[in-house]
Amino acid sequence: MPKSVLIICYSHHASEPRLLKVVQALKSSYNLTTAGYSGIKHDSSVNFILLSQIIAQPFKFVFHHNKIWPVRKFGSLIEKIYLKVFALVNGVFFSQSDFDVLKRKKYDLIIAHHPDSLELAAKLAEVNRTKLVFNCHEYYPLEFDNNPVWMKYENPRIEKLLHQYQSKIALWLTVSNHIQKAYETHFLANCFLLYNSKRYQDITPHPVNSQNIRIIHHGAAMRERKLETMIACFMELPVNFSLTLMLMPNDSAYLAELIEKYSGVNNLFFTDIVPTNEIVSKIQRYDVGLFFLGDEIYNYKYCLPNKLFEFIQARLCVVVTPNPEMKDLVQKYRIGYVAESYSHEDCVKVLKGLTVEKINGAKNNCNIAAKELDSAKNEGDLLKVINNLCAV
Repeated sequence: MPKSVLIICYSHHASEPRLLKVVQALKSSYNLTTAGYSGIKHDSSVNFILLSQIIAQPFKFVFHHNKIWPVRKFGSLIEKIYLKVFALVNGVFFSQSDFDVLKRKKYDLIIAHHPDSLELAAKLAEVNRTKLVFNCHEYYPLEFDNNPVWMKYENPRIEKLLHQYQSKIALWLTVSNHIQKAYETHFLANCFLLYNSKRYQDITPHPVNSQNIRIIHHGAAMRERKLETMIACFMELPVNFSLTLMLMPNDSAYLAELIEKYSGVNNLFFTDIVPTNEIVSKIQRYDVGLFFLGDEIYNYKYCLPNKLFEFIQARLCVVVTPNPEMKDLVQKYRIGYVAESYSHEDCVKVLKGLTVEKINGAKNNCNIAAKELDSAKNEGDLLKVINNLCAV
């Protein structure tokens, strides 16, 4: 009989690409159960347990995204009080009812996603006398290191949490080389590099129409990403270029502002989002995948995001800022072009340097990259590591 694995993630699981990747890697070999706010639709092979949404931290978006500093500061103080009271009342930072539900079944391995699920997962692993895996979607101690309020209140809490459980975590799953090294250095972590890569898609690159060179950017609408700076660069391009933005409403007010501000700009379009597993098929009709991101935030500087691998599988020419991990990947496979710096001038320069020949060449090079970066291999390696953990 297959061994049982519990995956805890306080979120809606259909919108969690890294959770879906772990499920894809393990579901043929293990009896999987995910616990969170909603399960994976149309996959009856994975069990689901509903968790309390009290852990959602209702002031999170006021705190993280409000552009008015006094409001953001007030939100952070309320959130701090909320967390302290919750921990004081419960003795721990999780719902006792969630613990009672999850401990009814014996699991052979428990995987926690994000710090908010780590304490619950660690307590369950202790009760089950089994191994604990922590899937790190980023380097959490510096998640919002550009925000002094966050660094004052949240950084110490997360640092304490990770140090408290570092000896109990048998395996840390990380997203990029730099972030892996940070966890190894500061938490003595045993890390496995689980890329945000995607399954191989057998796609023929669409040749570029010189009269209509189509650029796509998809991802989260978040103020910290300063999407208006990328739009400003696009607006200096000739009229044969167009830009389409497919944005998730992480910050609905910010998205509304962008739509209002740029709705009258020629050749700039907003399109509806699609489910994660439909992104590649949606964007493959474009020519260029664009992602300009600053380096002010640690996790932005060293990111290796889902969208980069989706650009590759869709056979797009990739154009990015010189964030080290993205730069290395783009240059290694010659699948696009990297701005010399993060400045407006250099970002415009790399875009203006695009030609039909350059774009077509990069798109064709994606054929090789798409095969080599097929997530099936990375997921297969993860399965081997998990098998070894469960065998001990």
